[in-house]
Amino acid sequence: MISREPTLERLTIAQNLLLTPFGLDESHLTQALSAIRAHQVDDADLYFQYTRSEGWSLEEGIVKTGSFSIDQGVGVRAVSGEKTALPTPTIFPWLP
Repeated sequence: MISREPTLERLTIAQNLLLTPFGLDESHLTQALSAIRAHQVDDADLYFQYTRSEGWSLEEGIVKTGSFSIDQGVGVRAVSGEKTALPTPTIFPWLP
């Protein structure tokens, strides 16, 4: 039997990184998907991105440069028959 604990842990991490900091919860996601589905699509999804990177450049053991970046965002995809649309998430004013 496969344990559900890793899945629940991943959901908690996703909520803490992608939803909670922006005042969002599962009800907002349900609203967004309902709004998309109102346009008679066959399938729809929201995808979230969070990437953090850090880099260091050393010269003779001394730090010469360093960099740090965070990229985050949300996307929407809707499918109707053979067509796929990527509507702008600005149609949901509560999304970051």
